Amino acid sequence: MNNLVTILCHCNTPPKLNVLEKNIHLLKSALVRESPHLDVLLASHVSVPPSLQEEVDYVIFDKSNPVMFFPERGSLAWWNIEGVGNGTPSAIRLEVIIPDYGWAALNQIINAGNFGLSLDYDYYSFINYDLKITPEVLGYLTNPQGVTVSTNTKSLDDLSRMSLLLNILDRETLHKLLPLFKREEYIKRVEGGDMLVYNGIEAYWDQLLQDTTSEYTVIPTPLEDEVDFELGLHHSDNFNQNHQNDFLKIFLDSTDQPKAYIYDIQPSEGIDFKINDKIFRITRPQLLPLPQHIEQIGFFHPTHQSYFLDLTPKLEMAPGFSRQIKKLE
Repeated sequence: MNNLVTILCHCNTPPKLNVLEKNIHLLKSALVRESPHLDVLLASHVSVPPSLQEEVDYVIFDKSNPVMFFPERGSLAWWNIEGVGNGTPSAIRLEVIIPDYGWAALNQIINAGNFGLSLDYDYYSFINYDLKITPEVLGYLTNPQGVTVSTNTKSLDDLSRMSLLLNILDRETLHKLLPLFKREEYIKRVEGGDMLVYNGIEAYWDQLLQDTTSEYTVIPTPLEDEVDFELGLHHSDNFNQNHQNDFLKIFLDSTDQPKAYIYDIQPSEGIDFKINDKIFRITRPQLLPLPQHIEQIGFFHPTHQSYFLDLTPKLEMAPGFSRQIKKLE
């Protein structure tokens, strides 16, 4: 059985390109050794070095990269924090809405799939560029047996949820599946509310694949990826706008009732924090209300007090991004 393996990538940094190059070498060496009827297609929304293009059989470069921005659709990351505030401690939630990259990934599958169907292959496999390619993974790619799907170690709480890390489709299934993908369906809300019908691209992929075929094999071992997107991790830059140093971390609310949550204060004696003309001594995690109009916000260097570390530019939010602090009951 001949199989076209599509690598989905958006490798815009040297570390990502290194991972991509490693996986191309793994695939090509295994394919030459075990499966001469397996070819590799590289699909990317950013340009890929010619040296890597030469190592694969086909390349699709589509720079449209249809990322979705809130309010059309966004990805929500949150972090619940207990014991905040003076007196009776309360709980807060830090929420960040960032662009949704799901449709951009699916767009690569649509482009690669339609191109692949114009060629003579029995199977079409789709993998993320940073998939950890194990001997088990290679076994499925070099000897495809019907529709095969994967789960992800990051979804261990719900292993019924399919992953985009690896999917293998036969020609008939792919031909039926591709026309079903609709942007307007992916952004659909539950009737009468703001909640999305599909909480992510994996849920959308899962539903449409099950609508297309009832016969598929789930790889028993949850798969792993090598590059951590850090969407929901509290140490992610999503929840810290101070990238200048490690003296403190700060989350700046971007709503019309702005607040700041300051945490991970490193100097034992604390930090002098400034909001307009007021200076506060911060020695422990603290939630501060902010004025509607802020001319300057930041803090003084703990050992060189004449040096002011200005965070005012971090108040600006790019279109499609949002930050909010909510008090929890």
